Amino acid sequence: MIFKKFRIDQLFTVDTSNTYGSNLKDSEIIDDEGTTPYVGNIITNNGISGYSRYEANNEGNAITLSDTVTSVYDTIYYQKDSFIGKSHVQVLRPIMIENQDGEEEQLFLLNEKIALYIITCMKKSVKTGEFDYGTKFNSDAIKETLISLPVNDIKDNLPNFDYMEKYIQNITPKYYELLDSKVEKIRMKNEEYKTMIKRSEEHTSELQSLHSI
Repeated sequence: MIFKKFRIDQLFTVDTSNTYGSNLKDSEIIDDEGTTPYVGNIITNNGISGYSRYEANNEGNAITLSDTVTSVYDTIYYQKDSFIGKSHVQVLRPIMIENQDGEEEQLFLLNEKIALYIITCMKKSVKTGEFDYGTKFNSDAIKETLISLPVNDIKDNLPNFDYMEKYIQNITPKYYELLDSKVEKIRMKNEEYKTMIKRSEEHTSELQSLHSI
């Protein structure tokens, strides 16, 4: 497989997410009983700050990222479901083109596997500390970012999306196998810790019994 560099704006539109304005605080949007994802400027939980009862105002099947934090590459996520956006969240969707019938359609069909591959490539292109509150990773900077993607031929105008999808599909079982292994190690450590605590409690009880004689 060979690789070719593409500008983000050769594949995606880059737009600021729809929000409910700056008048509403996070505490007013987030609700314990909410079901709509609220995507913010955070580096954990797939960028989801919480859930809301408000209606989603951004369609899902998109890539999101923050333009205003130091660890920009840690905020790049795939959003499967429709969501509410917070300010400074940028949304990437496949660009629209005109087909042979004169109708608009997406340049390519994005899905979770393709998005995960592209996100990994994007993270390699965004250096740590390159962007912060002063130098924002705004829409212009995002559009100009070059990412290296697989192609069948260096002359191709589009990446090999089938390869990306199959690659992620093939490594997914290995990922879950590794995850299961880590979970099992944590479980074993917890069991060892419980055993140690139990022995300590038994020892303490024996000492107390001796002192009471």
